[in-house]
Amino acid sequence: MTEEEANDKLSKNYKSYFNRTNGITKYAAVVKQGENNYVIELGIKNKLTPINIEKMLVDAEELRLEFDNKDIIFVESDDIELQCKENYKKSIKRYGITSGISVFDAKTDDSSGTAGAFFKIAGENETFMISNYHVIASDNRTSSVIHPSMLDAENSGLKNKKLEIGNVIWKCNENMDAAIAKITAPVSEGQYSRCKGIKYKGIGLPKIGIRVKKCGRTTGLTFGVIKSINCIVNISNTNEPKLFLNQIFTTGMTKKGDSGSVLVNEDNIVVGLFFAGNKKGSFFNIIKDVFCKFSKDKNKEFEKFV
Repeated sequence: MTEEEANDKLSKNYKSYFNRTNGITKYAAVVKQGENNYVIELGIKNKLTPINIEKMLVDAEELRLEFDNKDIIFVESDDIELQCKENYKKSIKRYGITSGISVFDAKTDDSSGTAGAFFKIAGENETFMISNYHVIASDNRTSSVIHPSMLDAENSGLKNKKLEIGNVIWKCNENMDAAIAKITAPVSEGQYSRCKGIKYKGIGLPKIGIRVKKCGRTTGLTFGVIKSINCIVNISNTNEPKLFLNQIFTTGMTKKGDSGSVLVNEDNIVVGLFFAGNKKGSFFNIIKDVFCKFSKDKNKEFEKFV
């Protein structure tokens, strides 16, 4: 199939891929296979045997015929996790307020995530930070953001040195996992991130096959390749899927605690926002979709990273 044909096929059939499989389909992605051929890769939480596939497709004869097509491939997957938590004992105060540092909600002590990037809004002097909804803005949390997180402060002997750095002004958990905070602490402008070699130059669109990098709280600077720019991710671990459509899927380049990191191409253009992963790879919101939604909701336009 061409990329256009594969995208069209996924768009028409994705509900069947997820809704008729009792929750064991974890993602469906258009990926490149060969020079000019694209297929739909289904990540299935089961060993890939005919018996398991048959069980998955009970009462779905037309879907069974669909899956016999060579345009669909199966890979064994596991649950997709929102990647917070994980203990982290390195010093996390030496970098200043910049991208890639530990952040979380001010009153939650059992998780940690990443400050994705700091930026300016057109016509305003304040500085803002982008991260995940599940890192700084879940419904049961306050709106205050601290660095380091309570978890990291405790593990690093910095319990009394936490700094409130800002307050959440926008959040979204519908087809993206994103939140933005207005920053009240001095930001290390011009540093861009705690990882050398990353200076965010603007926002752009992802492309299949390009090399990418990110700076995360847990793993620091890591590199990967974009496998798909049209990936549907099931973030539910029950029989009822919760789907995020049109996401980025990369080779594995993240661990728990990297949630909120931004994905950058070789030209230092930000293309994605990391929110979940599993053993098969890492999943990112398309950054342009995030800022478009933010602009529509708040009537504020992204200007530049700092």
